[in-house]
Amino acid sequence: MRQDRHIVLVSQQFGTITSGVGTYANFIVEALLEKGYHITLICPEEKDEVDRDAVFPGRLEVIRVPRPRLRSAARWIPLARSFAKVLRQYLRSATPDLVYFVDAREAAFARTPCPKFGTVHDGYAAICPANPLKMRPQYTDWLQRWAYYHLTAFLEARALKRFKGLHYVSDVTRAQIAARHRIYPALSWTAHLGLDTKRFLLADMIPAVAARERGKILTVGGNPERKGVHNLVRALPAVLKIIPEAHLYIAGGIEHPGIARTARQLGVERAVTWLGWQTAEQLRDHYVTASVFAMPSLVESFGLVYLEAAIYGTPVLATTNCGLSEFLGDDAAYYSDPTNLDDISSGLVKLITDMEYAQQLVDSAMPIVLGRDISEVAGIVCEMFEEVLDVNGLP
Repeated sequence: MRQDRHIVLVSQQFGTITSGVGTYANFIVEALLEKGYHITLICPEEKDEVDRDAVFPGRLEVIRVPRPRLRSAARWIPLARSFAKVLRQYLRSATPDLVYFVDAREAAFARTPCPKFGTVHDGYAAICPANPLKMRPQYTDWLQRWAYYHLTAFLEARALKRFKGLHYVSDVTRAQIAARHRIYPALSWTAHLGLDTKRFLLADMIPAVAARERGKILTVGGNPERKGVHNLVRALPAVLKIIPEAHLYIAGGIEHPGIARTARQLGVERAVTWLGWQTAEQLRDHYVTASVFAMPSLVESFGLVYLEAAIYGTPVLATTNCGLSEFLGDDAAYYSDPTNLDDISSGLVKLITDMEYAQQLVDSAMPIVLGRDISEVAGIVCEMFEEVLDVNGLP
């Protein structure tokens, strides 16, 4: 493996993290730099610049593009256009070995003379039903969301067909993409993600389940309806009958009006707190005091936040519609049907009241998560880079 490779890395997030894609991007850039790669990073403008050149002199070049003014989830589309424009200009005078799109769909408008490689993080657009009415029970914005998902699927297919190699974060995502787009690239891999485990608390600093705030339910996600927050609120009345002190804390975005309205209608608004965007330190404090981390997403490819919760010793309620079990197995998290309110509420009650069971989940999950450091993931990604380059005849 050559370590003097020049990789252009394109990412929607760097510095500020708003999703699992951003978490992965921040970790993978540093891990690749530590392995000796020269990285040209193309990413949106940030309020606070991070001087990583002081740590990795001469091996990290950052090119900023304007941050989209669009506030909705569709902001990735104008951002993808900006990426294509800047990349085209950059490649007129530079000859990198490879262009790596951290989120593969953002290559929808990009054409490059050198090989392109990308990571596929989710399949929510790929599994969007043909009939929009099927989305109505779960989403307050079902019609607009249906139209957006279909547009995303169209642009996603356009992007993925042009890659020399694709990295899927789970077999679930691979299957979803293949079923919708009929894309079977000659070079493709499934490799689960990991965390920079050095940045997390040591195990002996993490409180046991029995020492935590009883009834504190934590969830994280900037897309609350898709992340299952609406159904968590709907499941709260059944939980409160058994655990009156139960309280749901929602981190990662502003209050969702539809979910807040449901909480009022059900009479549980006092048991719901919207935390808004949290710093890593603030989120850590919530992880280590929570009785349970719950994210019964309607669809989830892998879910790095599940790993974050596990590494902080927090019992996890995950969704059955994700690839987490491929990595953690069936005995390290409670898997709930995200559309079954009885399943969600009974899972929450079990994790909060059966502390021996909850501790067993934590004890099973933590060593698995600690054993999957981002440096290992970076090594696997580097091997993928090399195979793509070898196939394209580059030394």
